[in-house]
Amino acid sequence: MKFSDLKDKTLEELREELQQLFTDKLKLEIQGRDRQSTQYHRFKNYRRDIARVKTMIRQKTGVQA
Repeated sequence: MKFSDLKDKTLEELREELQQLFTDKLKLEIQGRDRQSTQYHRFKNYRRDIARVKTMIRQKTGVQA
């Protein structure tokens, strides 16, 4: 996911995307604990995508950290 892809989305779409990323990351963690998955490199991608979405939500709401 690129940051430019997020610019066109509404605030509600961004929140839905964030929820989906958290869900997917949780599923991957559970698979890793059960030794069903060896795709540990995807954790890094999920963390970065979550950070991108959170940043865009902060920018659209105008909240300063």
